[in-house]
Order: sequence, then structure tokens, then C-alpha cells
Amino acid sequence: MQRRTKHTDRFIPTVSPTRKLYLSSPLDTLLCAAIGIDKPSTILTYRNKLARTERPIQSKPLRCIHPEPVRVLDAPNLQDDFYSSLLSWSIAGELAVALEDQVYIWHSGRSAKLIQECFSEIVSWVAFSKTRQSVLAIARVSGLLQIWDHMLYSPLVQVTVPQGIGALAWKPDSDTLLIGTCSGDLLLYHLNLDLKTFTLSSQILHCHSQQICGVEWSCDGLQYAAGGNDSLVTCFDLASFQAKYSWIHEAAVKALSFSPWQKSLLATGGGSSDKSIRVLHTFTGQLLYKVSVDAQVTSLLWSPCRKELLATYGYALSQKTSRIELFAYPQMNPIWSTSIQTGHRTLGAVESEGLVAVSSSDEMIRFYRIWEGKRKPKVEWTCEIR
Repeated sequence: MQRRTKHTDRFIPTVSPTRKLYLSSPLDTLLCAAIGIDKPSTILTYRNKLARTERPIQSKPLRCIHPEPVRVLDAPNLQDDFYSSLLSWSIAGELAVALEDQVYIWHSGRSAKLIQECFSEIVSWVAFSKTRQSVLAIARVSGLLQIWDHMLYSPLVQVTVPQGIGALAWKPDSDTLLIGTCSGDLLLYHLNLDLKTFTLSSQILHCHSQQICGVEWSCDGLQYAAGGNDSLVTCFDLASFQAKYSWIHEAAVKALSFSPWQKSLLATGGGSSDKSIRVLHTFTGQLLYKVSVDAQVTSLLWSPCRKELLATYGYALSQKTSRIELFAYPQMNPIWSTSIQTGHRTLGAVESEGLVAVSSSDEMIRFYRIWEGKRKPKVEWTCEIR
């Protein structure tokens, strides 16, 4: 009889260093053959590490923005002027286009409609209301300003601004129109459609020493900014008559754009001697980013659905071939660009639901599908610097 020794279990065989339990009896062999296993000696084998199941990497589909426009319109007599703004989208998806002394309303799917009027003065600026789909402001080089309801085929009111009109912008949530004058003043007019009156509610005199080239409201209507021919950008709170911050550039500034998803961000673009895009923080006055683009910046548009900034260019250095360029924010690296006909420049751009209309010096209006879909960045209403 086998003697039981201390620390020995007579019923469990000693486990080998490889931790394998072998099946070697004839019955085991028959069982493995029945279930189709070729190597019975590896059944119930411990493995040092379980095999990792490899899953195919599913890459996100690449976003494709076509370099060619989705539509091109002829725009004969479109003025080649850096200081003019001759396109404006309405909230109903209609595009106002100023051609010399006439203004047309264009909508996809139907022919353009001419706003009938008997003035022979050149149009310098057009701006659709942001609250009323058919109300349009038309400014002329003489300082004449008309407020039209283009559905009624007649002007509602008209005034003359003696200092001349350099830029226009409607307040997002009201019938208030911000006017930048050729003498450097800012004027706030209020439109009363019931009484058909257009009254001056406030003014800030001599906030710029030269012509104001561009004005812009923040999306909440609590801030506005102005860029001038004196290379200065000023920013105001709605309740204040003093600029809370100002920034010096190296050329005239027409291109201004407040971010729709972070109200503290203001993008500015300098003219021919500046050739830069800046992102400014309007709560602290800090310059966040400055990007050299080797070109005169004619317009800037923040995306309504992505953290991106679109720029259009006028006169450029010889090595700069693109005339429209898209930047990712906050990296501020270009992610897409395209050019137009050799020797021509873009004059400005406006956006409606991801469709961007771009006017150019070859008397063309090109439409690009830059943004689409329902993706929207998180709205950030804090004063945190990004």
C-alpha cells in the first residue's frame, strides 16, 4: 500500500510548470475524434494571456468640400470696391445683389427680381434685416439710406446721412440699424414699421479718425464692433458710449465677425498692408491669435455649426494662390482652400445655412457648400479665454 506523505494530495496529480492538463486515455481520444478536435493534449490548457480579438478600425468618413462652386451667377457691373458690401442674405434665403445703381433679389429656383427705383447713384452697401425677412437697407455713395420692403415694391422710409455711409449692420433681435459713417462716427437708428419712422436713437462721434469700413453685432446683440480706415478696431457694450477695447492693425479693417457659439470671440481681417487675421477676446481685450495670410482680407465668416472660420482674400502676394480659405479653431490651421480665375480677387462673402455666396472682381457670384448637417458646437457664453 502506498504511504501518504505529508503535503501530498493523492487525488490531484501534480500540476506541471506549463500548467497543462493532458487527456491521454483511449476514451479521451475517442471523445476528441467525435467532436472534431485534432489535438486532445491541448484541451483545457491554461494560456498565459488570452488572445485579443482584433476589431477593424472604423475610420470616420472624410469631410469633402468641393473646390468648385455648386453654382455660378453672372453679375455684370458688380463694383470692384474693397469698401463696398454688395451681397446680403435674408432670413428667408433670398440674396440681395447690388449691381452699380440697381439692387436685385435672387432666390434659387426663380429669376432675379429688380427693386424698381429711379436713383442713378451707385449702391455702396446692402443689408437685410435679421428679424424681418423682406426688410432691406440700401445705402448709396451720396449718404442716402433707404429702408425697403421688397415685397411692397416701395421704400418704407429714407434718410440722408450727411457724413456719408461707410458700413451697415442690423441688430440681431430688433429693428435697430448700426451705421458707421465716412467721418468715423457710429449712429444707431431705430425703425418703427407701424409708424413708418426711422429715428436716430444714439450716436458716438469721432470714435474713429477716418472712414468706418465695417461694423458687426455680437449674436446676442449686447456688443458691437467697428473697423476703420485708420487701422483701428473698436468694441463697445450696448449700454456704453465709450469703447471698452481698441486694437491697432496695420491697414484698414473691413472684415469683422463675432463667433455665434462663443460671444467673446471677435475675428478681424486687415487690408493690403496688414495681411493678417486676428482673433480677439472682447471680455478681456486680449489678442488670442494672429495668423499671417499674405493677402488683403475682404470678409470673415464664423461657421454656425462647426468651430471654423472662413476668410476671403483680395490683393495678395504672388505666392498666394488661394482666394477662399477655411481655418479650424482654435488651431487656426487651414483645412481647405480654393482659388478663382487668375488675376481676380474676392470682394466679400455672406452665408446662409452653410451655403456661402462669394462676389469677385470678375463680375461673378460663386456659391460654395461649405457647411451642412445638424452638427453644432457647444455654445459657450462664459468669459473664459479660448
